[in-house]
Amino acid sequence: MQFNFPDVNGRPYRSSGGRMSYNEKLGRSIPEGWHVASIVNNPLTDVITPGVDLFKTKTYYATADVNGIDIGMGSSVDYETRESRANMQPGLHTVWFAKMKNSVKHLFLGHSMKRVIDDSILSTGFMGLQCKKVAFEYISAFIDGPYFERAKDQYANGATQQAVGNAELESVYLVIPDDETLARFHNLTRGLVESIGETIIENKKLVELRDWLLPMLMNGQASVEAMQPNYRLSYRSNAHQRNVSFLKTGIRRQTGNGQKRRLRKPQTKVVFAFVNKAACDDSFSHRSRISFLNCGNVRR
Repeated sequence: MQFNFPDVNGRPYRSSGGRMSYNEKLGRSIPEGWHVASIVNNPLTDVITPGVDLFKTKTYYATADVNGIDIGMGSSVDYETRESRANMQPGLHTVWFAKMKNSVKHLFLGHSMKRVIDDSILSTGFMGLQCKKVAFEYISAFIDGPYFERAKDQYANGATQQAVGNAELESVYLVIPDDETLARFHNLTRGLVESIGETIIENKKLVELRDWLLPMLMNGQASVEAMQPNYRLSYRSNAHQRNVSFLKTGIRRQTGNGQKRRLRKPQTKVVFAFVNKAACDDSFSHRSRISFLNCGNVRR
């Protein structure tokens, strides 16, 4: 760390003569007024203990369901019959990481991740940190940075599966900024973190819709027809057929009353067109929405 963050005048702190003080834990200088504490014992976070609120049915995410920051499908569980590892409660402004060595799996649960917070439980293979609101983005950046994973792997131990617990993480140090710098970092980055969360949730929804539509494409219930300059997706049910045109300027769907609704502009580097789960019913209600993905496997 060079500590050349913008000072109160917008200039690089250290390069502009910002005052530094030596810290014995790190064996190096840090900005004056900053402190050092372990990632599991500091004034910005609290370690989340196992235990979940009573629920009927939720989605359970094991560590295998998370890859980097991307979230997979998970599995549906109920409170009474869930496995013992399904026992961590996600919450707002929480940061999660896999405890296993060489396992980079992170969850940063801000407002944009409300769907995950409300509808899921996590494996005890994750460790969670409940962050103060002003520190959520800073802790997220720390966990997502390369230093944390290297330090975690260094202190992981175990006879069969190497992992870290609270005792090992006491040796992973966090540099804690002064209140003013922390608040400025929060204000500058909270929009970015929320945007990342929105993208994760949108990608997850699109994957779910792809997995729903793909079997229909395979068995002939749906078809993709290449046209110039448009593409068309046809969905066939026992009662009738609906067509969807993929236009370069967006997407239009023929609704039940003959009107066309423009939805949204196409996105890139995705595979199929998707119909959402509300369209699973054979009635194929004209109120159901269709989201667009560029047909990467169809010739333009």
